[in-house]
Amino acid sequence: MHLKEKLLGMCFIGVVCTAVAMHASPQQPVDRQPAAAAKPGTEPDPSGPSEADTAHLAKPQPPPKQEKTAVTLENDKMEVVFTPKGGAIQEIRLKAFPQSQSNPTPYALDAQAKIPALAFHHIPGLDAYADYSLATWTADTVIFRKEIQPDVFVARSYTLVPASTSRNDPKDYVIHHATTFVNDSDTALVPRPFDLQLGAAFPEHDQNRSRSTNFSYYDDHKAHFIRPNTFLPHTGLGALLGRSSTPPAQKISEVHPVRWAAVKNQFFIQIATFSEPVQGFFALPAEGIDSDTATMGISGGVQLKLDTIEPHATQTFELDYYAGPKDYHFLENMPHAEEEAMQFGFFSFFSKWILDILDFLHRFIPSYGLSIIALTLIIRSSLLPLTLKSAISSQRMSQIQAPLKKLREQHKNDPARLQKATMALFKEHKVNPMGGCLPVLLQMPVFLSLLGALRSTADLRFASFLWVPDLSAPDTIATIVGIPVNPMPILMGLALGVQTWLSSSSMNNTQPGMKQIMAFMPLVVTFMLYNFNAGLTLYWTVSNLFTIGQSQIIKRYFPPHAANEAQRS
Repeated sequence: MHLKEKLLGMCFIGVVCTAVAMHASPQQPVDRQPAAAAKPGTEPDPSGPSEADTAHLAKPQPPPKQEKTAVTLENDKMEVVFTPKGGAIQEIRLKAFPQSQSNPTPYALDAQAKIPALAFHHIPGLDAYADYSLATWTADTVIFRKEIQPDVFVARSYTLVPASTSRNDPKDYVIHHATTFVNDSDTALVPRPFDLQLGAAFPEHDQNRSRSTNFSYYDDHKAHFIRPNTFLPHTGLGALLGRSSTPPAQKISEVHPVRWAAVKNQFFIQIATFSEPVQGFFALPAEGIDSDTATMGISGGVQLKLDTIEPHATQTFELDYYAGPKDYHFLENMPHAEEEAMQFGFFSFFSKWILDILDFLHRFIPSYGLSIIALTLIIRSSLLPLTLKSAISSQRMSQIQAPLKKLREQHKNDPARLQKATMALFKEHKVNPMGGCLPVLLQMPVFLSLLGALRSTADLRFASFLWVPDLSAPDTIATIVGIPVNPMPILMGLALGVQTWLSSSSMNNTQPGMKQIMAFMPLVVTFMLYNFNAGLTLYWTVSNLFTIGQSQIIKRYFPPHAANEAQRS
């Protein structure tokens, strides 16, 4: 588990449990600027193969030099722009997602990458620098062709998968790709291994760079992740341990079975799934076209190896390329555990459960902010019976503080007898010393699961609530002397302060140290969560308010004498 999440979880347990018990090869640029775009349905290069010819892998005639032209395919969800450079994907525009809140232009995947997606590496004459000819262009299919030598050519086809009426079907964002190597000569060809570029990903928010933006792959057993900071010089603890003397890697390449591989940021993912595992992968830092994105992103791909192509034979590899929102409900409907790319962590089951509930609530509640509030109330209400039992146990614990103090004085030199006498006192008064921590232990996985779910789901991107313009980011309304002003975590800290004050005010005077610790806890938690996304701090704020109301109800309707009767029953 991520170190920050571990620290946050430990702090979370300490805050609530204490109160109750006492009351997450460098690449060269390629010219990717398109010329005037053609239109689908136009005639292909007359000297190139027709669609039927390419489909049946007939021998094409050598084409004349063709003008560079970018072509597009589109459906209701996306517009895919292809480039003759490498016969690959220049960018993918997602129609349902704006570039920013002030720019309604569709968000473009791979727009900052210098190498087109699905371009080849290490095949001279066929890589991202090679000019392919446009063989076929229909409403849903594009086919590029490149001749290697007389009687030997490559056909690269891209087809938009027919849309589905199912709500969580990912097909609207899937491109089916096939590359066919045709050897119509009289000599066998022995292709050498080569790389296939999957794309490049850049972070949307700086604070999400190290975790959410990464290259990932799945080997039919487990998902693996490589972050951009892998390629940066060691700092912090790594530098203190002497690791800074080791130059950072420029590229990571490994022969390892790969069923699917992906590049992703906080909200979007490009993932290639193969029918059979390929032989390896590579990852390297991405340098965007804009200087602001240089060294911030990551790119990668897979290593492929073809068998010998006999004379007058062909060989084809195929893949499905999902390029769209990082949506758990889409990815779980793909065939090879692509949902592992969500990177929910140890509490993935709870994260999936939380997203299912949030998705259900949002069908009836149009605001994601109100949906998160409703989700909070559902979670806290489901824990209410345990919380009530814990509160009664805590009240009884507070009543036996004086006898406990007396036992400590009597047996201060005999720890064994003190422990035995203490347990006897607990048994006599039916007190469970760990009972107050049980609701906290149940809330911790829920909280950490919510952290994993809310920071990665594309649905929260630019979802506004009250003054918050984007629940997936901190709710900064101003900056004073370089310090952001985030009202939501401040409100969360105030609510937590009231909660701890109410808890500590009922503490026995024999516990002055605990009162001091609890007084500082709201400041510590506010500091740790200050730059977290507003959706998470909204959850904790509402949860704190729920706890305050709950404690007042318990004090009113379950006073100590009522707790005694309830405990005896």
